[in-house]
Amino acid sequence: MSNYDGLMQKFFLEFIDSAGERKQLEVEDLSGKGLDHIYLPLNFNSFSADDITFRFHAREGFAEYKEFEFFKNLVLGTGATPAFERIRREDPVLRGLSDGYLLQADDDSIKFPDITCIDITEQEMFGYPAINSAILRSEAGGIWANHGLRKFKISVKNLPEEISNNFKMKVNLFWNQIDTRKIDPIFENEVREISADDSNENDDDNIQTFSILIDTTRLGKAIAENKIESKHPLFFGRFEVHYIFNGNRKIAYTFPIELCVHDTRIDNKGRNHLLDKNIVSIDFGTSSTCAAVQAKGKNHLFTLSGIEKTDETSDNNPYENPTNLMIYRWTNIYEQWRRENENCPFILTKSKTRDDRTAEYDSGYTVEAELNLNDAEDDKIMNSKMRAILTQLKQIPQNLKDGSEIRFIPFKGRDNSPITVVDAVEEETEVKFNPIAFYGYILSRAINNPANGNFYKTYQITYPVKFDKDTQEKIRKSLEYGIKRALPKPLAEAVNKNGEPVVSVQMVYPESVACVGSIVGRQLQVSESSPEAKLFAVYDLGGGTVDFSYGMFRNALDDDEAEEAEQFIEVFGIEGENDAGGEFLIHELAYKIYLDNREAMEEKRIKFVKPPKALNPAGFVGLISRRGDYIADANVNIIKENLARPLFKHYEEIGNSLTDIFPDHAVDQTHFALPFLIDERGNTVDDYTTGSQKNNGFVVTVEGIDEFIESKISETIFAFKSRMKAMFEKNIDSIRTAGIDNFNVDDVYIFLAGNASKQHYVREKLDESFEENNIRGHIMRIGEDVNDENQSKEYAINEKTAVAFGQIDLASYGYVSHIGGSDDNEQPFPYNVGYIDSGTRKFVTVIEKSSTREWKKANRIDMAMQTTNLRYTADLIPRENALIPLSEDVSDFVDTSNKRKSTLFIRIVDANHIEFRIGGMKDMPSNDEPIDEDMILKLQ
Repeated sequence: MSNYDGLMQKFFLEFIDSAGERKQLEVEDLSGKGLDHIYLPLNFNSFSADDITFRFHAREGFAEYKEFEFFKNLVLGTGATPAFERIRREDPVLRGLSDGYLLQADDDSIKFPDITCIDITEQEMFGYPAINSAILRSEAGGIWANHGLRKFKISVKNLPEEISNNFKMKVNLFWNQIDTRKIDPIFENEVREISADDSNENDDDNIQTFSILIDTTRLGKAIAENKIESKHPLFFGRFEVHYIFNGNRKIAYTFPIELCVHDTRIDNKGRNHLLDKNIVSIDFGTSSTCAAVQAKGKNHLFTLSGIEKTDETSDNNPYENPTNLMIYRWTNIYEQWRRENENCPFILTKSKTRDDRTAEYDSGYTVEAELNLNDAEDDKIMNSKMRAILTQLKQIPQNLKDGSEIRFIPFKGRDNSPITVVDAVEEETEVKFNPIAFYGYILSRAINNPANGNFYKTYQITYPVKFDKDTQEKIRKSLEYGIKRALPKPLAEAVNKNGEPVVSVQMVYPESVACVGSIVGRQLQVSESSPEAKLFAVYDLGGGTVDFSYGMFRNALDDDEAEEAEQFIEVFGIEGENDAGGEFLIHELAYKIYLDNREAMEEKRIKFVKPPKALNPAGFVGLISRRGDYIADANVNIIKENLARPLFKHYEEIGNSLTDIFPDHAVDQTHFALPFLIDERGNTVDDYTTGSQKNNGFVVTVEGIDEFIESKISETIFAFKSRMKAMFEKNIDSIRTAGIDNFNVDDVYIFLAGNASKQHYVREKLDESFEENNIRGHIMRIGEDVNDENQSKEYAINEKTAVAFGQIDLASYGYVSHIGGSDDNEQPFPYNVGYIDSGTRKFVTVIEKSSTREWKKANRIDMAMQTTNLRYTADLIPRENALIPLSEDVSDFVDTSNKRKSTLFIRIVDANHIEFRIGGMKDMPSNDEPIDEDMILKLQ
C-alpha cells in the first residue's frame, strides 16, 4: 500500500489560449510538506484551451494528462464517467486527491494571467509611441540587431490577489530558439520591477510591470554564430516570473515571447534589406534644425518631439527641432556616450511621463519652456537649470575659434563641476563634451527609428554661405560621428568594394541655394504655356546668419541641356554674413535693454555677455563677459527668452504697450520685472515686490524697441537690394541667353526664408525699399499658398523647412552655378574693400564682394607714413568696429617729389589678395595690365 498523503509537491499547467499564446503555470512546495491546495487563476465559465498539458508531481512520481475535459472534470468534480473514475482510481498520484483540492476562481470574470510586451526605447528617448508586440514580431516591424540596448516593458496582468502579499520575486527573460533552430539560452541581464509611481499603469493591484534591457548586439552575434540565413529571423523565448511565499511555496508564470530581429550586416556589395538609398537632407540651424527625406514620392520631416513632449495647444512646429540641449545627468550620459562604449547610447529624455528626477537630457521646445518665467520654479532651481542649457550649437566652432571658452554645469551632478564644450570628438573626456556630435546622434536616432522600417546611408547637410571651410568641416565631422553612432554597428563601419564608407555625410549646398529647391516648380514656375525664364532673389534671415541668393529658373536652352534636365536652376551668386541672424539680433536687443538700464545693472553687479560685434561700453567694469561665464550667460538667456525674443517676434509695433504684451510681468507700459537675474556672486536679484508674483523681480526700462529692430532689419535689406542689382547686372549675358533682353528689378521674384524673416519689419521694409518698383506683388514667403491646410506640419513647406525640403528637390533639376566665377574651383572674392571718408567718417566701398577683376579708384595713400590707408570686412553690412585695417608699406612705389601722384588704384587678384598701383587721379591702369607680384596686398 502507498503511504501517499494526497499532497502534491508540484503542479504544472501549459495550454494555448484563444489568442494562440502558450501559457504556463507552475506551483511548487519548497518546504517538503506538500501543497495543501492548488489555486487556479481561471474559471471554466470563461476558460477554454487547446493543446493543454497538466502534470502532478508527488512523492510517488508524476502524472501527466493532455485532455481538456478530463482537466475540467478533475477541477469541478463533475462528469464522473466510468472511464474517468477508473483513471483516478488506478493512477497512484490522482487517487490521493481530495475533492476541491484544485480550486477554480469563484468569479467568472477572473482570467488567467497575461502579459503585454512593448518596446519603449524611443518613447523614453523622444516621447514617441511605444512599439506593440504585434509589430515587434512582424517582419514589417521588429527591431535591429547590433543596435545597442533597447528597453522593453512587460506588464503582467490578472495576477491573483495573494501575489501582492508576502512574496519574493525572481524574473527571467531568455531566448532559446531562432526560427526552427534551438540555441543555448540567451538570458537578458537587466530586468527590474517598475514601481507603481513610475509604471504609468492604473492603480490595479493585480498588475506588475517590469523593464528589461534587450541587448541587440548579443542577438546579432547569435544570428552570426548560428549561421542563420534569414534576413529577419524570429527569436523565441520565455518570460518567467517566480513568486515565493514565506519561503515555502512558489508560484511561477511563464509566457512566450516572440521577436523579429533584422540582421543588419552589410553584404560585400554594400547591401542590406533595410537600407534606404534616399538622401536625408539636414538643415542644421542656429535656432532650429530640420531633417527631411523622400518616402513613397512624398517629402516629409522628422521630429525629436514625440507626443509626450509636445504641447498640442502650442503653435510650435514639432518638426522644426530647436537646436538646444539641456544636460540633467552628465555622469549617466557620459557612461553611455564615451567612445569606449561600442553600443548605441540609450539616454532618457524629459517628457510628460519623465520629470527632473530621472531625466538625463532634454532638447527642443521643452528646453525653451525652462527659460520661460511663466513656468519658472524657485530661484535656486531656475539658476541651476540656466547653467545646464546649451543653445546655438551651430555657432560653437566659430565661438571657440574666436577664443571663447564655453562651459556648462549639469543640472544634476555630484559636485556641480563644470563641463567644457569642445568641437572635436577626439577631445571628448569625462569633463569635455561635443554637443554637436551628441545632437547629431539624437537626430539620427529619430531618423533611423526601427518603427519607420528603414535606416539611411546618405546624409546631406547644408551650410551657411559665410562659414569658412574649417568651421564647416568641424560641424560636418561632429554630425557625422553622431549620425553614424546611432546606426547599427555593421552599417556604421561598413565599406564598399572600393574601400569607401557605405554611410556618407556630406556638405553639398549652401543653405541659400538649397531653399531654392522648395520654390521652383511651386511658387516659381516655367512651362510650355509660360516658358519665360524667371529671375529670383532669396532673402534668408536665419537664426545665426543672413544669407542672400540670386539666380534664374528656366527651361533647358538646347538639346544637350534637355538630356540632363527639363528645367534648370541657375545661381548667379550668394552672399551672407555671420552674427547677423535672428538669434544675434535678439541678443543685440537684449544688450540694448541691458545698456539702457546701466545704472541699475552696475549697482546690482549684474553680468552680461556682449554680442560678438558690439564694442565694449564705458563703465561696467568686470561685468561684460564672453560666452562660458555661467552667470553672464544665464542673464543673457533670461533677458532674451523672456523679453527680447517676445518683443522681436511680436506681430506689430511695440510702442509703449508692455502691459498688453506681457500682462503677467509688465509693471507698467515701459517697465518690466525680470525675476531670476543673477548678480556676480550668483545671488538672485529681486529689488521690486508688490505682493503679486507677476511684478516680482528686477525692474528694467524698455523703450525704443521699434526703432532699434527697424534699423537692424533695414541694414540687411539695404545690403540685399544693393547686391541684387550688382549680381544680376554682372550676369547679364546669361540672362540674355535665356531670352530676357535687359535686367529690370520689376522682373525679380523675391522670397523670404529663415524663421527670423517672420519679423514684421522684414516684409514692411522690403515693400518700402521696392516701393518705386512694380515688384511688390512678387514678394512672398516661401510656402505661401502652397500647403494643404488639412495636412500635417510634417509635410509643410515654410520659411524654415524650405532648406531641408529644397535640398531634396534640387536633384530634379539641372543646376548651373556662377558662385565660383568662370572657374568652378575659383572662390568668389569674399570682402568689401574701401576706406574711411575723411569728411563723413563713413566707410566707402571700392571693391564689393564677388566683384569682377577690374581696376577701381580708391583713396589717397598716407604720404607721411607712405602706407595704404584701406579698410576691409567680410560683412555684408560694413560696421566701423568690424573693419580690418590694411596699412601696408608702399614706400618703394611712391614718388615723393610729386604729391599729386598719391591716388591708390586696386583690383582683385584672388579670394585673399588685391593688387595696387599709385598715380594721379586720372591714371587708371589698364585691365589688361599683367599682375605685378611685388604690388600684391594680402587680406587675412
